[in-house]
Amino acid sequence: HSAIRLRRFISNELEKLKIKNKICAITTDNGPDIRAAASTTDFGIRLSCVAHDLNLTIQSALWENTKSRDDDDDHQQQENDDNISIADGEDIPEEYLNESSSENEEALTKSTIDDDDEKEE
Repeated sequence: HSAIRLRRFISNELEKLKIKNKICAITTDNGPDIRAAASTTDFGIRLSCVAHDLNLTIQSALWENTKSRDDDDDHQQQENDDNISIADGEDIPEEYLNESSSENEEALTKSTIDDDDEKEE
């Protein structure tokens, strides 16, 4: 589950910067994995990036060649997968790898499943 890996990565980075206890909100795009990762209370409330939403709206309205868009989406997905793989290779403290917060992981799993159900509808 990439949502769980993303949450752990973000948490690890906040710990490295020694600012985890200072975070009250997180701003993300609307991708299902990052939404699920940020849906726990670990990072405060999740806010959608208005600039990103506006950019996507304008691109969608102006886009003429759907074939090129599909190719770009495939390239972007591969780039996202590569970035997640790089993040997986980061040094993650042992306490995050063996984190016993099954409650948070269950919430992330349920959120990811709910997002998948929404896509099917």
